[in-house]
Amino acid sequence: MFKEQPYRPSNAFFIKNIQPKISEVHGVGIYATHKISAKEIFEVSPVLIFTPAVYNIFHEEAGTRHVHENYVFFWEHGQCAIAWGYTSLYNHGNGDKANAGYRLRKTDAPGIEVYATRDIEPGEEIFLHYMHHKFDLEFSSTGEWWNAAENDMTLGISGFDVSAAALMSDAKKNYR
Repeated sequence: MFKEQPYRPSNAFFIKNIQPKISEVHGVGIYATHKISAKEIFEVSPVLIFTPAVYNIFHEEAGTRHVHENYVFFWEHGQCAIAWGYTSLYNHGNGDKANAGYRLRKTDAPGIEVYATRDIEPGEEIFLHYMHHKFDLEFSSTGEWWNAAENDMTLGISGFDVSAAALMSDAKKNYR
């Protein structure tokens, strides 16, 4: 049926040497159960890719943002992705506090790869820098976030609007 077989190896997705626990930083976090070496990939999560129009519809019906908007990864062509596995549970760390990174795998088996940026010791919480070190973030008690260099969260994120809500107006025009 296919000229080329799609990329779907049996080990395309995995979780190793990590577990979720209550975090001292915020809610639930992900912790190393064994030493994880720098550059080691310790999780590859499958993703659900979808149009951000679903959030627009939810907002119109419910009159509020959907909680999932805080856990969205931005995919190509204006799409969003929700990661399965533990990928959506990593807490944010600014600067050197971020001991892991992630990259989007856009193949026939789409996923998000999480890897160590330095050695991570057993029992240590794993932090991702949500903005790939473009700028540091600050968070409010309600989960809203902004550029840490700005002294007023209403100023936005210095030209970046990376919330799923920011995609709503385009989603309404392009996907309905």
